[in-house]
Amino acid sequence: MKLSNSLIIGAIALTTSSAAIAADQTDYDIFNQQFLEAINTRESGDIFASIEMLEQLIETQPEYKRAQLELAVAYFRATLFTQAKAHAQEVLADPNTPAEVKETIDIFLGQLADIETAENENRHTYEGSVAVGIGKDSNINASPADNIIDINGIQFTLNPGSIAQEANYGTINVQMSHTYRMPGTAGIGSRPVKKEWNTSVALSRKAYQDIGDYNLDVATIQTGIGLISSTNWRAGLNLRLDHISLGDEQLGLFKGINGNYTIVDDASSYTVTAEMTDQDFNSSANDGRDGLRLGLGTEMQQQFNQELLGSIGVNLARNDAKDDNKQYVSKAINTALYYAVNPATLVYGQVGYKVVDYNGVEPVYAVTRNDSEVSATVGATYNFKTPSLGDLKLNGKISRYNNTSDVSIYEYERTDAMVELSKNF
Repeated sequence: MKLSNSLIIGAIALTTSSAAIAADQTDYDIFNQQFLEAINTRESGDIFASIEMLEQLIETQPEYKRAQLELAVAYFRATLFTQAKAHAQEVLADPNTPAEVKETIDIFLGQLADIETAENENRHTYEGSVAVGIGKDSNINASPADNIIDINGIQFTLNPGSIAQEANYGTINVQMSHTYRMPGTAGIGSRPVKKEWNTSVALSRKAYQDIGDYNLDVATIQTGIGLISSTNWRAGLNLRLDHISLGDEQLGLFKGINGNYTIVDDASSYTVTAEMTDQDFNSSANDGRDGLRLGLGTEMQQQFNQELLGSIGVNLARNDAKDDNKQYVSKAINTALYYAVNPATLVYGQVGYKVVDYNGVEPVYAVTRNDSEVSATVGATYNFKTPSLGDLKLNGKISRYNNTSDVSIYEYERTDAMVELSKNF
């Protein structure tokens, strides 16, 4: 690209004839001032403002071909190759264009064609991953460890299925994604913005040993547009569909839209996310949970050095439901540290705190439910380089959860330890 620009810039002065300049020096001086303004604007990175300025010059003073060649360069930098080609070819076809300038334009058009061909060949990217894991969960049903609970001063004994159950499990996760890089760029802000259309499919299963009622299957399809600025931000808007099964029976179908915006400032990045999800549960037992979920989140990441990355995030959500006691507002804060021991090994720790305030009155207890959960995770990943299988990643982690509640039956402790092997392709 730099070579093409220098060739054009070296030739443009030749396209303004001395006769035209001599005919009206005042007009040329005005043109030259406006022309330099447009070029300086382009070199500052404001490509689309420069395009607008150059197009106005061409409209008012079409005899000066310098503007049209620089306009071709501006469109080229914006990866709008059709427009760049059209303006360069128009100057090329002008009988007043000197032969040496035509030669330079031919080189420019050849380079443009090569770059356009290369980009067209790389419009589509397909990626995927497969992961299998094993683990042990100390409380798969998130229930109290003690079978004695207190309800309004009266003690009750829970049946064995309602207290904490421990089980081993196996997991499998398959993900596939497709990215289509759209031709050209959009003029959002001062710099060109690349556009992508991203689609992904994810299938996961978590199956417990001997206790099939809590097997969890999730199928997710997501598709939407991604925007990547040539400066320091990116954004996306996606439609999402989740089909969830619990205990080998359909639990629900969730339909939603997610948005995200990230801005990068040197070693820091700031992200805002938003979601709106229609939660439609299948079974009559969960019919009262049907409703709309609205969520908003923010996260800051800081790269302290090459080895150490930290993050902190806050999430708010409002969950509507048919039943008053299933409606809630949740507030969560999460923080994490990631440390690269060496190029192949990463260790990390995560801590979270969440409060959930429910509406309505909890049946039997006759009180409003309010929960608070503390969670912590420590883990490590190791990347294997194998000649036959390529890159393999081994991840192991232990997570601990402690939930307290105004309603004693919802208080629980839980430990989940797992090891997972994954491969990208």
